Amino acid sequence: MIFILIFLNLSCELESQRSRPSYYSNGKFGEFEPYVRSFDSNYYRYTGKTLPLDNLEMEFADSASSGSDRAVGECNYRTRKIKVIRKYWQSASSNERTIIIYHELGHCYLRRGHKSDKSGSMPLSIMYPTIKTNNFFQDNKQDYLEELFTGNTSQFSSLVYHQQLALKEESDDKDEETFCRH
Repeated sequence: MIFILIFLNLSCELESQRSRPSYYSNGKFGEFEPYVRSFDSNYYRYTGKTLPLDNLEMEFADSASSGSDRAVGECNYRTRKIKVIRKYWQSASSNERTIIIYHELGHCYLRRGHKSDKSGSMPLSIMYPTIKTNNFFQDNKQDYLEELFTGNTSQFSSLVYHQQLALKEESDDKDEETFCRH
């Protein structure tokens, strides 16, 4: 009986070591690592699959290869190399950093292009072409993650409805205010 318990405990330890990717233990992703781990974990949560991140390269850059002074990151699909603009990263909030890494990994691993769908001023995807998502990310994080990993946007429908209702009420109030001034 004791032998069986020791064997099971040893088996579990070996399994956990075996399933832990080596790229996490060697610190390959440096400052980006918590964001890459988070992406990897969420990818598994939504798809039940693991990502082959061993060929991912990430580095800081002083400017984008495209020459754009507005880019904060870029992904080379072919080489799976992500560059993040150092100046922007240094001043970015944790949410902005998450959005940058998820957006670029969305390009490199999910093969997602930019998605410009909005509800009012709210982008409906992390794959929105600008970092504008940051204004809405914290309150709608699960919705953004579901859209990123599944492509589904229906979870935004109740949010969109409530947002439109609030805008209508605001518009009605403005009409009322205008009416009262005459």
